[in-house]
Amino acid sequence: MNNEKLKNLVHYICHKVKDPSKLGLTKLNKVLYYSDFLFYLQNYKPITEETYIKKDHGPVSKNLTRILKELQTEGKVFEREQAVIDFTRHELVSVKRPDISAFEPEEIALIDEIIEIISNNYTAQSIGDLTHDEVWEVAQNGEEIPYHAILGKESTPSQKAVKWAESVIEAKHYA
Repeated sequence: MNNEKLKNLVHYICHKVKDPSKLGLTKLNKVLYYSDFLFYLQNYKPITEETYIKKDHGPVSKNLTRILKELQTEGKVFEREQAVIDFTRHELVSVKRPDISAFEPEEIALIDEIIEIISNNYTAQSIGDLTHDEVWEVAQNGEEIPYHAILGKESTPSQKAVKWAESVIEAKHYA
């Protein structure tokens, strides 16, 4: 895992969502998860290399709690509790501009798209339910969800996927 890149991504997501009521811990976990896994699906490498764990409410970042504490200690992000009908939402607010210099333009483009979709079109419950799919099913509760599980979501492999698979097979054959 690239700790600094993950920390910068968490900070960027908190900064990008201007209305804190649209970003709690659940949605933050899902933005991270979809950013890494969909980038992996397109490029055969994740953005942050973070480990995601299967939990009852969907995949969660293994290191998010620690990363948020670091961001809070550094004065970049703060968390506030907001009472909402029958639960408490943990809203995340960025107070400093994030450093995105380690990200490629195509990474930021995908992250921005995912932030927009999740923060504006889903509740924490509905996005959690959406992540209960074939990828989430490959692991037992509490286990790591492997990145390659996302490759099973493609109905027919792309030419890029076939070339990548052939290169892996060839490399292993000659190793």
